[in-house]
Amino acid sequence: MRAIGLGLLVGLFVTFTADAKLGLVLGIAAAVAASRIEELERRLARMETHWAPRSPLAALPLAEPWVAPTAAPRAAPVAAASPPPPAPHVSAPAPAEAPQGAFGLQDLERFVAGRGLAIVGGTALLLGGIFFLGLAFSRGWIGPEARVAIGFVAGIALFAVGARLLARQQEIVAHVLVAVGLGVLSLSLYAATRLYGFIGPELGVGMALVAAAAAAVLAVRAGSQLIAAFGLVSVLAAPPIMGASATLVTMLFIGVALAGTTAIALLRTWRWLPPVAFLLAAPQLVSYLTDSPAPAVALTALAAFSTLHILAAGGEEFRRRRDQLSGSSATVLVATAALAVWGGFAVLSGELEPWRGLFLLVVASAYFAVGAYFLVRDGERHPFGMLSAGTGIAAFTLAVPIQLGAPLVPLAWAAEAVALTSVYAVRRHGWSGLVAIVLAALAAGHILVVEYPRATFPGPIPDAIPFLNRDGAVLGFVLAAAAVAIAILRRTPERVAVAAAAVTLIVAVAHHELTDVAHVAVLVTLIVGAILVERRLLGVRLLVPWAPDDDLDAVAERALYGAASIAACVLGWVFFGTFLQPWDVAQGLMSSDAAQRVPFLNDTSVASAIVAGGALLVAGFAGGRLWRQGGLLVGAAIVAALIPTQLGPAWSVVVWCGLALGLHLLGRAGDEPLAIGARVLAGWAVVETLSVVASPVRLVVRPAFSEPAIFNDGILATIALVALFAVRALISPPNPEARGAAIVAGAFGVWLLSIGLVDLFQASVGGSTALAELAKQAQVGLSVLWAILGAAAFVGGLAFRRTAVRLFGLVLLGVVTVKVFAVDLAALDVAYRVLSFVALGILLLGAAYLYTRLQPGDTSPSPDG
Repeated sequence: MRAIGLGLLVGLFVTFTADAKLGLVLGIAAAVAASRIEELERRLARMETHWAPRSPLAALPLAEPWVAPTAAPRAAPVAAASPPPPAPHVSAPAPAEAPQGAFGLQDLERFVAGRGLAIVGGTALLLGGIFFLGLAFSRGWIGPEARVAIGFVAGIALFAVGARLLARQQEIVAHVLVAVGLGVLSLSLYAATRLYGFIGPELGVGMALVAAAAAAVLAVRAGSQLIAAFGLVSVLAAPPIMGASATLVTMLFIGVALAGTTAIALLRTWRWLPPVAFLLAAPQLVSYLTDSPAPAVALTALAAFSTLHILAAGGEEFRRRRDQLSGSSATVLVATAALAVWGGFAVLSGELEPWRGLFLLVVASAYFAVGAYFLVRDGERHPFGMLSAGTGIAAFTLAVPIQLGAPLVPLAWAAEAVALTSVYAVRRHGWSGLVAIVLAALAAGHILVVEYPRATFPGPIPDAIPFLNRDGAVLGFVLAAAAVAIAILRRTPERVAVAAAAVTLIVAVAHHELTDVAHVAVLVTLIVGAILVERRLLGVRLLVPWAPDDDLDAVAERALYGAASIAACVLGWVFFGTFLQPWDVAQGLMSSDAAQRVPFLNDTSVASAIVAGGALLVAGFAGGRLWRQGGLLVGAAIVAALIPTQLGPAWSVVVWCGLALGLHLLGRAGDEPLAIGARVLAGWAVVETLSVVASPVRLVVRPAFSEPAIFNDGILATIALVALFAVRALISPPNPEARGAAIVAGAFGVWLLSIGLVDLFQASVGGSTALAELAKQAQVGLSVLWAILGAAAFVGGLAFRRTAVRLFGLVLLGVVTVKVFAVDLAALDVAYRVLSFVALGILLLGAAYLYTRLQPGDTSPSPDG
């Protein structure tokens, strides 16, 4: 099978990239070479098994055990020492004879030389002939008629010689010649029909059929899969290659070829042949059925096609029992059923549509008959019989909606699924369970397509009670059937899988019946319930390790996690698309006007409370660090996104600071996600304060300021930041992060005093003092304030041996120095310049004096570094 697949792959590649004739030839050569290599590998494996080298030491006799000599009495001295006795002569062991029937090096040489030379020689001869003919064709030595004639003669001659050698047991050369002959014949027929039009496509297909029949007989007699592949498969592909239209005559040719493949499948265990024949014949049948043939003729062709493929799928099962179901048999059987249903519906359209139900009953009866034959003959657990009977049940089930119509359809399917589930649970009958799954999927699919079509999104009916209607009754019956199945099943993974399917179905249809807030509440309930059942009731971890020994049970036990994930995706789409839209959050952060007139008394707040509450329930009751961290982070994120839409920027900063401090306090050892969440919230608060609420514009006196002095949003947000970082520094153990929080708290303390000082001057705008004068006074006040604070921090750091405080003071003094020289010197009048420089000079000199007095006499580092 691998050799044939390789040959087809090489042939198709060369056909589409270079030339069709060269592709066919090289495909044949590749298949032949690959099949020979496979046989060589099998022979070498047998050689390694039977021809094991023997060690020469194995032939040596076992030595006598050595015994230490006992002490003997001292002998009288002798006149002369006698010479030592000669050592015994040990003959060399004779070489072991090779075992009878072993595969020696000479056999290996003959094997490789005989087969390898034959394959390479045949391929070289074929390629040489192709290149010669190509040269003759390109230079006009041979005309089209002669080309076709040469191809026919050469193909027939090669095929005949190969068949002759095959009869004389010359298999190596015979297979090569027969395959090459079939390839040459196919090329000649293609040239005579498609290229030059010497003969009609129907005649070309007929001639290909004759060649295929001869190849089939030869393949069965010799047991050659290679000849069968290039003979019968080539005739199945002949009509489209030769340009034959999908007519009744073409279908007859295809039917005869399929009869040949079916006969071979019944006689030989070549499991690759039925699928390949199906893939080649099915598109041509589809083309014929879509060309509006006579209904009676079309149904007859469809019945013959299905019958042949059902027999081919069974293969040797009809002659002797096999306890294992092959993948090719199952695939062909199910694919034939699907094609039969589609073809019947395509033919029985328009005025014939009422006959579809009867057609499905006929299809179901045929599959029931095949399944009953095997189940009666070989027992109720025969794999192919159960698959055929199950296919018949599926076809019969499809006949229900055709004859009865909705809503009885999903009810009947659900009832059948429960009945088969009971059979599976009691007798562990695998095929009953499989058919039950199929029927349950059909019932759910009917609900999603007919009762609650997903493409319509109609929304709930106003003033109507959800689910108390015809569609809701169907859904309730199916869910009740799922509950009964859960009660019947005896294994936990199966129960969890059914429950997950029910939850997913509710998630898929809930938007048809529920309003926005109720929809969110149901989704949150399903998510929290699924997680708590998995964690608290079943004790199942979230992640599947996916180790090599994992089975289906490991996945089925976590099916509720999958359903919760689907519900979470739908919840995010509904919640952020209907209630808490990102644009509303951004607008609320840009201006206080975007806040709600009456905060928290709206659907957005209610939906946000439901989602945040569900997240906190998971964090509190699911157990485990992962769920605790995830629930707290989701709840904090929902609240953080809600506040800007309700209260505006300033209170958003305040709440963010509180959330950040709460996450920090709730964090434990190893809760790094909570620490990251706290840092993110604190960072957002800092950015929002410095960019919107208390931006650097607040350090300048402006003509108009709508907020009251001191008691305004900027002061409120800055106080919240100072409190956040100060508490963060106080409650944490001494470390670089705590010292950094203290420095940030000090910086925002300076910022708070600065904007408060400017607000005092801002409050006098509109009075007796001009605006320009107030602005200059405010800048001088800022310079003096920063100089005082810098000097105080510097001196305090010296006095209390706090390096961080001392450096903070130095940095602040540096900033005020730059401000005085770069801003005040250019923007202020002479009087204010004098005041700024004098104040700065005095403070800098005082700081320098105190540094010389307070610095320690040694150079040892301070306790804080």
